[in-house]
Amino acid sequence: MASEFNLDRHHELLTSASRNRPGPLRLALGGPSSALASVRSTTAPANIEDRWSRCRRVVTWIDRCPACLVFLFMSCRHSPDDITQGTTAQIVHAVEMTRQASNHDKRAWLDQLRNLPCKSDDVCQLKDLCTKAYDSHLMGIDSIGQARAIVSGPAGLGGEADASVDALLDALSGAQTAQIELRSAKQQTQACAENEAVIRQRYRL
Repeated sequence: MASEFNLDRHHELLTSASRNRPGPLRLALGGPSSALASVRSTTAPANIEDRWSRCRRVVTWIDRCPACLVFLFMSCRHSPDDITQGTTAQIVHAVEMTRQASNHDKRAWLDQLRNLPCKSDDVCQLKDLCTKAYDSHLMGIDSIGQARAIVSGPAGLGGEADASVDALLDALSGAQTAQIELRSAKQQTQACAENEAVIRQRYRL
């Protein structure tokens, strides 16, 4: 009886101690549920503090760099697939080559640009803008060439240009119109180049 009494008393003391001081002893007596509760009680504050710390870092980063948030939004907004990326790269390349080519070679690149497909609205706008811009540019060049051809046409018997007064006046009027067209085309080609730069950055080309 004395040994049983001492054993029960010993168990009561251990149980009381485990209730007052959580630790390995309480885990051993309490079983799996007590162990899980103890782990949660010790790790939950750390996890919460870690989450708050990460949230504070993100808020601080956004507050210091609001433009970065806009960049991230635009990057997420524009996530082109492989087909769109490929057609966009072709259009941008055709625009670049049209701009860099001589007036004689611009026509071939412009025809290629005109026939390329586009998959997104912003890229289609770039294609249309640049096509119209260089169409106007080449039309102005042609008009000036025609005016020059009339003025410096085949020479007559006296060695002077064989052109009537009306033809010369028409040539002068055409040259003036061509200059206006070229000034307008210059503004359009500048807008084309600016839009091209935006598309390059947006689609990472």
